[in-house]
Amino acid sequence: MPRWSLVLALAVVAAFSGAGPATTAPPEQLLIPYLSGGAGVYVDEDGRPVTSEGAPRSPGIHVRPPLTRPEPQPTPQPQPEPAPTPTPTPTTPPTPIPIPGPPPAGYERPELVAAVAVAAVTSVFCRTDAAWPTDPVLVNATGYWMWGGSVITMRTWRCDGIAQEKIGTEAFARGLFVLAHEAGHATGLGDECDADKYALAQMGSISARLGWGYAVGEDAGRFLNNLLKPNPPPAPYCIGRL
Repeated sequence: MPRWSLVLALAVVAAFSGAGPATTAPPEQLLIPYLSGGAGVYVDEDGRPVTSEGAPRSPGIHVRPPLTRPEPQPTPQPQPEPAPTPTPTPTTPPTPIPIPGPPPAGYERPELVAAVAVAAVTSVFCRTDAAWPTDPVLVNATGYWMWGGSVITMRTWRCDGIAQEKIGTEAFARGLFVLAHEAGHATGLGDECDADKYALAQMGSISARLGWGYAVGEDAGRFLNNLLKPNPPPAPYCIGRL
């Protein structure tokens, strides 16, 4: 460290100078600027003063402790917002499988009740072949009236013939005739031939009440009587022989 050698050399010279004659003026005291005021100083590795800032207040040479830099703190990463809990979709309970019931025995034709205009008749029921009575008297019938009852029962395919789009057909004539024949029984006629005659006389009125005109029913009765003339049904019926 050259500066320290210079300081020591000056000190030696001052010592020897003090040993000379008293008449010699004492040398001027050397002051190191960075030691003035009695403050300490930091020096670098070569002994050169660096700074007195932050040095101890006691005089002397001090080695500055190494600067400690604060370790960088990791930047906090933004936390993703929690996804909202989905609202559970209400589940619809499964529709129960319907248990098939027995097939319907038939259906009502309320407009035919008004068409026959017989007080004792309150219902016209069209019954399927599967639900048709197995009684020997009725098994081959296409319609019947039960004495003391209030229902005219006909096979469904006879009921289906009584429709406006079937006017002029054999199905229309047969269906209208069976309805009028059973209405004759509902009036109290017990004889089958009398019920046939009643039917032929009332078919025009029944078709008129249905809104199709009197002539439509009358023509249907005439058509059916002529159709059955070559092979009329056995007695006691007389349709085809009138």
